[in-house]
Amino acid sequence: MDPATLLSVCSIHLQIITLLTFVKVYNCRSANTWKDDLALTVTYFPRSRLTFGILFGCTPATEKEVLNRIANAKENAFYPLFLPGIFAELERTRMADVVEATIDEIEGAIFELDNGTATKEISLENSGNGHPGGTRYVRRTVWLNTTFLRSRLQIWRTQLQKMIEHVDELSSTDFGSSSELFNTDPGDGLERGYEGADNSQMKRTGVMIKDRLRALVEEYDEKIEECSMRVDGMTIATQWVRMTSHPSSSSSDC
Repeated sequence: MDPATLLSVCSIHLQIITLLTFVKVYNCRSANTWKDDLALTVTYFPRSRLTFGILFGCTPATEKEVLNRIANAKENAFYPLFLPGIFAELERTRMADVVEATIDEIEGAIFELDNGTATKEISLENSGNGHPGGTRYVRRTVWLNTTFLRSRLQIWRTQLQKMIEHVDELSSTDFGSSSELFNTDPGDGLERGYEGADNSQMKRTGVMIKDRLRALVEEYDEKIEECSMRVDGMTIATQWVRMTSHPSSSSSDC
């Protein structure tokens, strides 16, 4: 990613809209800086437990994964944050690959600095013979990419925290009973197929989703820390190379 790309503002957000008590709308958007970015819009009706959602930008593999998750969810699929939760899982997988690739790049740059291969380049650039397309330029780009990635991870972590808070808000929502859902008599047995999807089941599903979101936040904390360690490591390595390339100035500074 070129440094100029860093100037573009990438949207990473979760928008929650409540229209009275009858409709809840969720809009999710991942950063388009990297490939396979997604967007999701969901409209949920609590009393009828109907969910209408559109996932934009999904590949055939992503579509298959989402359909499999829905098919295996059973009564848990009635929960309002079910589809946004799937979105969070998809984004976790995508960002794990991005973090791994970015860390490999910056570690390679740090290795070059530690081996002293950059000392000659710095001397050339200080004498006016350097060029912006050289190795030093590439290392600076890797450093910028890593700091930018760390910022995006921090933003998405904040959105996950918003989802966790919203689970607490949903705990007071009345999702109705199965008999109310299908307008049946509680004694006629017609609601038996959905008897597990009552208020207590919805609250249990909320606890499960909340626990999973907390685990995702912890994973993002680890990824943010990994990025910070590499950024700091490259900063220290660069300062050390500059000191060794100017021994007289470093001695006078002491």
